[in-house]
Amino acid sequence: MPTYATIGIAAPLSLLLMRIMQGAAIGGEMLGAWVFIAEHTPKQRYGLAIGTLTLGITGGILLGSIIAITIEYYFTEQQIVDFAWRIPFIMGGLFGFIAVYLRRFLQETPIFKELRHKEYYVMSCQLRPFNVT
Repeated sequence: MPTYATIGIAAPLSLLLMRIMQGAAIGGEMLGAWVFIAEHTPKQRYGLAIGTLTLGITGGILLGSIIAITIEYYFTEQQIVDFAWRIPFIMGGLFGFIAVYLRRFLQETPIFKELRHKEYYVMSCQLRPFNVT
């Protein structure tokens, strides 16, 4: 990220904008995941399922903090500036590829399938205009 000395006030503003976008992305992802899990889980297991998902999300944040601490411990400041800052991004990219791969095997929730079937049924029962020539 460019510093204030390099691009002036645009540096903190761009950082702020990126953090807002990051927050919106994780907020949308978490809500979607909670709904997905809730729709797949029997009602008596909602708490366990949602809690496990939240634990995984929080565990990811904890893992990121541990990686940052580890890099700070094992590398000098110059090594971090030169190359070590890339390590968390490479690891995050690997986790991203794994997540995309795993999502290929997800199925629609039973509630969504039911709603889609009802919508299809309603759409097939609608009157269609016809042309009289």
